[in-house]
Amino acid sequence: MKLYLTGKMRGLKHYNFPVFDAAAEELRGYGHEVINPADLDRSRGFNPEDLPDDYDWNELPDGMDLNEVILEDIGLLLTCDATVVLDGWQESRGAAAEFYTSIWAGKPVFTYEYLSGVGFGEADFHIEART
Repeated sequence: MKLYLTGKMRGLKHYNFPVFDAAAEELRGYGHEVINPADLDRSRGFNPEDLPDDYDWNELPDGMDLNEVILEDIGLLLTCDATVVLDGWQESRGAAAEFYTSIWAGKPVFTYEYLSGVGFGEADFHIEART
C-alpha cells in the first residue's frame, strides 16, 4: 500500500525529521511504500541538521518556496492509497490541510499510533478508516 505521512514540522527541532524518518522506516518495514515529507525536503536540497541548534524552527527554511512545496506534496498525497497522521498533526496548518485533502479525496486516514507495532493487515485496515 502507498501511504502519505503527515504531521507537524515547523516549531519542532530539525523540523521533526527524526520522527518522520522513524515512522516511515517502520511502515516500510511492513512492506508499504511511504511518501515522507522529510525525504521530499531532502530531495529539494534541504537538511535541517545543517542548521545551528538555536535556529528558529518556526520559520520556513531559506530558499524554500512554500507554494512549490504545497503543490508537490498535495500532488503526491493524491497518488497514495491512504494518509497516516503523526501525533500532534492538529497543531499544523499543513498537516491539517493534508488531512482534509485526504478526506475530501475519499482516502482513508490512520493515526500512526494505531498502526505502530501492528503493521495492519486487510482486516485492520478498515477499522480506523475515515471517509
